[in-house]
Amino acid sequence: MEGYEACYASREDAGRRLAGTAGARLGAVDMVVGAARGGVLVACPVAKALGVPVDVRVVRKVGAPGQPERALGAVLPDGTAHWLEGAWPMPMEAARLVLADALAREAREREALYRTVAARLPVRGRWVLLIDDGAATGATLLALVASLRSEGAAAVLLALPVAPPETVALLEARFEDIWVPEQPRELWAVGMAYAAFPEVTDVEVMNLLGEARSSGHAPEAA
Repeated sequence: MEGYEACYASREDAGRRLAGTAGARLGAVDMVVGAARGGVLVACPVAKALGVPVDVRVVRKVGAPGQPERALGAVLPDGTAHWLEGAWPMPMEAARLVLADALAREAREREALYRTVAARLPVRGRWVLLIDDGAATGATLLALVASLRSEGAAAVLLALPVAPPETVALLEARFEDIWVPEQPRELWAVGMAYAAFPEVTDVEVMNLLGEARSSGHAPEAA
């Protein structure tokens, strides 16, 4: 957006800066989970700084027709869909269900791909720090926190490089604690907060997860 001052140079920059503050702000955690795909680039340096293992969780955002950056909800690999209240008109219920099914299939395929290099790590009984590259509406994070709780996480905390104040307020009610150092009032797309915000590839995610696991600092896989 022309005239909008970016908060971060890149996701890697955001990860380094978040790594320097998240531990002091949120305290000890057992593991870090990055939201695929962009959140993994932010999560890995945070996990390294905290000395805990990192894993990934897949979620697919459902964008508004003609406005893909505006999330209406999110879909998990198991087909569970989480919709923002009032975001989708009821007359479009059939279209919503078809779209959710298609996105769930894509999410399952991506999940299977990542597990070829990094087995799923258990969260049951653990304090989990969830990380993404930012949030405009919070739709994907609401889906992920519900999923992590269903997996048995003892607590789920959240760290984001950037999110608008109204989204932070929405998310605070769903997490044990939350840390968002940058909270610009106008943020209709996460990419606005970054000088460089290229699409993250599956290969990038797999390489980062593979490097993290090769360090040997990981609990027994589920």
